[in-house]
Amino acid sequence: MKILKIISIFFIGIGLGLTVYYFSFPSFSKLSPEEMHQQIMSQRDFAIKRAIAQGDYNCCIEPACTMCYLEANAWNNYQTGKCDCVDSIIQGKEPCPQCKRALAQNEEGTCLLESKEECD
Repeated sequence: MKILKIISIFFIGIGLGLTVYYFSFPSFSKLSPEEMHQQIMSQRDFAIKRAIAQGDYNCCIEPACTMCYLEANAWNNYQTGKCDCVDSIIQGKEPCPQCKRALAQNEEGTCLLESKEECD
C-alpha cells in the first residue's frame, strides 16, 4: 500500500510538472509570428555573444553585425557564425556591408573601431 502511494505521488508529480512546462514553454509552432521573430532574434543575439566570448566573432562595431553570423561571405572566410571585419580593416580592406553602413552613418549606439576599448 505504501509503494502504491509513492508511485501515485510520483506520477501525479510528473503530470503536474509536464503541465506547467507545457504552458510555460509553448511549442515554437504555436507562437504568433511576432513571438517567433522575437525568439529567433533573441537566440541569434545570444549566439553572437557566445561567438564573441569564444573569440570567433571579431566585429568592428558594437553591437556586433548580424550579417557575418547568418551568411558565409568573404568577411568571415566563408564560415557562418564567424566575423573578421576588424582584421579586414587592419589589412586595409572594407568590412562587411552591414558594418560599413553602420560606420558610415555612425549610428546611435554604434561603437567605432578606433574607440572600441571605450565600449567595453
